[in-house]
Amino acid sequence: MFEEEITLFNRKYDNEIKDYIFIKTFLTGVNIDIKKAVNVIKSGLENANTGTIIIPEEVETYGKIFLDPKKFKQAKVFNPLSVNEVNNKKVDAVNEIKIYLLGKPENVWTLQPGDIIVSGLIDYTIKGDNNITKLRNEYDYVYEIVSVDPKLKGGLPHWEVGLK
Repeated sequence: MFEEEITLFNRKYDNEIKDYIFIKTFLTGVNIDIKKAVNVIKSGLENANTGTIIIPEEVETYGKIFLDPKKFKQAKVFNPLSVNEVNNKKVDAVNEIKIYLLGKPENVWTLQPGDIIVSGLIDYTIKGDNNITKLRNEYDYVYEIVSVDPKLKGGLPHWEVGLK
């Protein structure tokens, strides 16, 4: 149905390094509607582009699973329990594997204000010197999510994502 692609960078606070990290997800099968605009301010022209992205619930995420933002914030990298710990705690091993996979930020994605979206699938990692400013300088269509409106009922379950 929709044929456009985006790269999503989810912002997540990492307690170990005491800073934000950005987790990249490729989404294929979205609709992008960008409105180009410019504001005139005292110091010159300022980009005022806005837009909306329609992301169907069945979007191609290359194996990643959607989590609501609050659950995504809880996702963390941790080691699965050892076999002895599983036996001692009487934890079902299959459930432990599911918890482990869903608990890793690399395996999940979300939509929340403050996340970054780039039109197209790009080979870029936001880390260290590769920051958001450099990303904006290297790529033309970089936006920040300002709103997420879940419309998950009806004929086309989707999220409407507002951008600036």
